[in-house]
Amino acid sequence: MIRIPIPWFGRSSLLVRLVLVFFVCAIWAQAARAEERPAANQMRVSELAAPPVGETLPEGAAVASVNGRVVMLGGVHFGNEGDDSIDAGAFFVEEIFHLDPLPPPTTRERGFDRIRKSLRMGERVPEDTRTWTASPLAHPVAHAAVASAGGHLYVAGGLTPDGVSSAVRRYTFTDGAWVSMDLPDLPQAVFLAGAQIMGNRLYVAGGLTSLDGGASVRDMWVLDLREAEGTAATWRTERMPYADGVVAPTLTVRRDEVAIADALFLLGGWRAGESEGRWQPQTESFKFLPPEQSHAGWSALRPSIPDAALETAIPVGPAHITLLGRQLAEGDVSLRELLRPPASDSAIIFKSYHLFTNQWVRLNWMPLGLVDPHLAGIDGRILVAGGMPGEATPVFREATLFYSERHFSMLDYLAMFLYLGSLVLIGKYFARRDSGTEFFFLGGRKIPWWAAGLSIYATGTSAISFMAIPAKTYMTDWLYFIGMSIFPFFTVILAAYLFIPLLRRLEITTVMEYFDLRFGRSVRFLMSFVSVMGQVAGRMSITLLLPALALSAVTGVDIYLSILVMGVLATIYTVMGGISAVIWTDVLQVGVLFGGAILSFFLIMAHVDGGFTHMIDLAVADNKFNFFDFRPDLTTATMWIMLLWAVSDVFGKGLGQEGLQRAFSTPTVRDARRSMITLAVVALPAGFLFYGIGTALYAFYHQHPELLNPTLQNDAIFPLFIAQKLPVGIAGLVISALFAAAMSTLDTAMNSVSAIITRDYYSVFNKNAPERVQMRLARWVTITCGVIGTGIALYMASFENLGSLWDRFSILLALIGGGLGGVGALALCTTRANSAGTLLGVAVTSAFIFWLRFHAPVIPGISPLHFFAYGTASLFVGFITGYLFSIIIAAVFPNMPRKDLTGLTLWTSKRGVEE
Repeated sequence: MIRIPIPWFGRSSLLVRLVLVFFVCAIWAQAARAEERPAANQMRVSELAAPPVGETLPEGAAVASVNGRVVMLGGVHFGNEGDDSIDAGAFFVEEIFHLDPLPPPTTRERGFDRIRKSLRMGERVPEDTRTWTASPLAHPVAHAAVASAGGHLYVAGGLTPDGVSSAVRRYTFTDGAWVSMDLPDLPQAVFLAGAQIMGNRLYVAGGLTSLDGGASVRDMWVLDLREAEGTAATWRTERMPYADGVVAPTLTVRRDEVAIADALFLLGGWRAGESEGRWQPQTESFKFLPPEQSHAGWSALRPSIPDAALETAIPVGPAHITLLGRQLAEGDVSLRELLRPPASDSAIIFKSYHLFTNQWVRLNWMPLGLVDPHLAGIDGRILVAGGMPGEATPVFREATLFYSERHFSMLDYLAMFLYLGSLVLIGKYFARRDSGTEFFFLGGRKIPWWAAGLSIYATGTSAISFMAIPAKTYMTDWLYFIGMSIFPFFTVILAAYLFIPLLRRLEITTVMEYFDLRFGRSVRFLMSFVSVMGQVAGRMSITLLLPALALSAVTGVDIYLSILVMGVLATIYTVMGGISAVIWTDVLQVGVLFGGAILSFFLIMAHVDGGFTHMIDLAVADNKFNFFDFRPDLTTATMWIMLLWAVSDVFGKGLGQEGLQRAFSTPTVRDARRSMITLAVVALPAGFLFYGIGTALYAFYHQHPELLNPTLQNDAIFPLFIAQKLPVGIAGLVISALFAAAMSTLDTAMNSVSAIITRDYYSVFNKNAPERVQMRLARWVTITCGVIGTGIALYMASFENLGSLWDRFSILLALIGGGLGGVGALALCTTRANSAGTLLGVAVTSAFIFWLRFHAPVIPGISPLHFFAYGTASLFVGFITGYLFSIIIAAVFPNMPRKDLTGLTLWTSKRGVEE
């Protein structure tokens, strides 16, 4: 019988074949059900019950959402059609109506249950049969400024039966009834103002002070709600930059990525027209940052298109503000028309403002066909109320914006499958050369230095870097480039010459073994535990989740299928081939990653009108090439924060198990150093490439803001372009680069954890364990890590609004591994640090980092400290406290045995001929 020498036909390949067959079927099913439709923004519209308010809706009613309840408060029915004043014919609504929150769906897709989404088993939502509940309103009001937050509804100013009001009240739903509480009055009676809550403050802006017309208000009033119930609470006044004031502005809150803080946006509204007593749409818009924030004050936005009376704003996704208004008739409007728009079959205009490109987009017309529509934005949804043509009863409708993504083609899935299948075959190839744990963890110390260096780079360049760096540059500028690319070049070189030779000469497998030699087993066990927790609970799961979220949002690829594909395949080839499979698949992945990134950059440039030259001109004009920020501020990414990051990065690069394990796998000390230098040499041009992609994406979407998906997370902007503009087949290859970045981090984490568990725990207590037993344990630990990491990622995928995963990832690693930098500095840079002092230093450091993150008082310019500085803060606190505790303990216990530190510190290193 002839045996074909291909791994697919080997006896031990049954599991591999079954897994590959499963993924072939799953990917085929995913591709087969893909509908070829263009990406577009669309709306879902559903009808709600109408409140019992009569044949017409009241004018100026407050519509908001409080703890999931849709609330309509007050309003007025004017008696005299031609009179702007409030006369005896005006009828104020003395009730507050609410719809209780929608009950949960009968089948909620959560955790592993949502895997069924692959089989098109969707969520069943119960029919909306809610009715409005009416409660008495002690203080009737109309055209007031309204905001809701924290389970409260705030109503400021407005028209009342007694005239224009300055009263401010807070409404809370308690024990089945609405309870009101008076807050400090506004500095001036006002109606047709705008209101919003940001942080713990209530902002009220613009409006009119008299029904006789006159000038509009130019002030914005601010009340600290933490002091609102006290007698000393007062309103602070901020002068707005509108030349003639503003009436009925729309206020909303969005996060400012440059200031790394929430900002208040003032949009729409009305300004005085050319004729007295007439009003026209306000096209000027502004952003406001409070005084305690960086970049504080007012800044102008791009003017909007003057084709609609914008009445409401809804924050959509992380970077869009969706605004709605009615189509304008020719000419200005009177005050009566502001208070009571004339009944007409008005078309509703639907616009969007994008924060990062500073662009307005006219999305579409809302096909509702209502007479005299009333608009409100609630929790990312749009409420539209009005009359149906020819019918007396008003209707309420709810609209939700969604994005219809472009699905991948069969050719894209084929390209991804061929790439992923090649990774498994590499693992199978190295499984045949397996000769024990030395090979499984270190490749027999025969890995070429250049391959080890490329693998270190691939490990550090996870999917978070592949997606988040271009996204961060697209959103802001090149400020992070100095700290993330230039400084690391020098820190890696420094670590290569200071730490790597010392550690490589010890012939160890994990850096925890060095801590044992330097301090003892207690420190070794603690640092091993911290490292395992950081890898399994943080790095692995988030690395899997980020690309899966992005792919699901922009291509329709099932998020759970993506996580399973990456997690299972990475586990298979890591279990089979150990560190050799990890390193050589990383080498392949670096090639795919660079190829995909370079190809993407040129394709983005091909779609930018004006090409590379226009991109540079636009980036310069919009200050996108900002590299330096020398403000004395440690709360944001200034140059000082970057310097602090670089200090901790010396020990992060020099003592990270992921990088050191590859350096240890090279034949000699010189080769270990060269592997780290390779990392530095490759990472610098890669930084230029990824930051350049971010700037190119900014140029493209600045020209084509209508192609943006308002509901998409910022981190997924690069995959969005891939799905929208890359040719069929090429998109699959570039997405493979994204998978490559994720899996290169995942396989490293699994092999590193396996090495730590086997070497730093099992082998310590079972010194004479047979090699085959250790190998069996190593493989089972790898499988277990893969299962846990994949499971956590699947579980996290069931949650909404995870925010910036890059920020969360950095914060999580800082909290979990807060003491590692200090322990490394004590071990390498001192001869007086001892085990007890080091452990006390770790305890103090961990407590300090948690206090700094969650309980530190807010000090402008200092606290809350930017998370980039957490590593340096923990390094200095750990080093200083550990060193002081060590000196004190040595003085108290002078007879405590001392370790032989020959070859274990920078001061006692064995320097000589390198092999």
